[in-house]
Amino acid sequence: MLRIAALILFCSAGSAVAETTWDVLQRFGYVGVWSVDCTHPPTRTSFFSILSKDPTGLVRRDVDRGEKLPLALSVIESAQLISPLTLKFRIRNTDPNWEKLDNLTYDIVVIKEVDPLTMEILPPPGCRVRSERR
Repeated sequence: MLRIAALILFCSAGSAVAETTWDVLQRFGYVGVWSVDCTHPPTRTSFFSILSKDPTGLVRRDVDRGEKLPLALSVIESAQLISPLTLKFRIRNTDPNWEKLDNLTYDIVVIKEVDPLTMEILPPPGCRVRSERR
């Protein structure tokens, strides 16, 4: 009887709901509109990454490369928190506007820093242009 109870407990422990890619990005604080330089409009070298979830649950990354270039769409296929300070995610370019880089898949690792004076965890690198897509 004790073995059956232990088996039931063991099986039920593995039935936790897995986090979605969007959930992982949100928990890390990496959603909304991001750029390396928020003081200037987007350009080909200092673009805006617009991270959003579409109605089907797919995580989109629209890249605004400036007014003379069309938006280029990517999808974030997976995301994993390696540690509370480290996020790894896989992007796939899914738009002909990427030209030669269309269908390219690559992994990105984002590492948060800790302020040595306050020991406060700083937000992801870069700057948040705005928190929600317009």
